[in-house]
Amino acid sequence: MYSRKYDKSGLGSNPKAKEAIQTAFNYFKANAKSVSQGIPIKERDYHLHVQDLTGVGMSDDLALAAFLSLCSGVLEKPVQEQTAILGTITIGGSIS
Repeated sequence: MYSRKYDKSGLGSNPKAKEAIQTAFNYFKANAKSVSQGIPIKERDYHLHVQDLTGVGMSDDLALAAFLSLCSGVLEKPVQEQTAILGTITIGGSIS
């Protein structure tokens, strides 16, 4: 079972944003081997920091962006500059 450390920061007191980040991490844990067989899910600690760059408030739809950032970090493949990720993902993998 998963025993490494997972932490998140920058979410303030936004419960929907916290839930979205947790959904992304749960989906990541459950589906990492589908992304790449080489993902060492149990051998790493994870920390995800979220920041409101626009200053207009934190979005609740962070799950898809969080999932992609987790994949990017563990695979050591950066997301292309100026990429905008719109939408969210459910624990079942539905993207909206």
